[in-house]
Amino acid sequence: MKGSVDQTQTQNFLPKKQSIQLGVDNRIIWQNNDDAAHYVTPVKPFKDAYSGNFGSSAILSGKSYTFLFTQEARIPYYCQVHPWMTGEVYIEHGALTS
Repeated sequence: MKGSVDQTQTQNFLPKKQSIQLGVDNRIIWQNNDDAAHYVTPVKPFKDAYSGNFGSSAILSGKSYTFLFTQEARIPYYCQVHPWMTGEVYIEHGALTS
């Protein structure tokens, strides 16, 4: 299987370009199952009042990035080195967790 560094490969951030609705006080974990390092970079800076700045450093192959969201937000993000890799997190009070 081709890695996410191939622009024609569609299995990048999953779900790709879809909103994820979670209740407040939830952690999201990005797991890198690719051979290349990736980033989770917000399109616009986002700072959670409790957890601080959202965005990862390089997530190496087999590693993960976790962020605890404690307030409502809609955050589009991408991979710094592979900008065709995009996703979005949507945190809403009272939403069901998955």
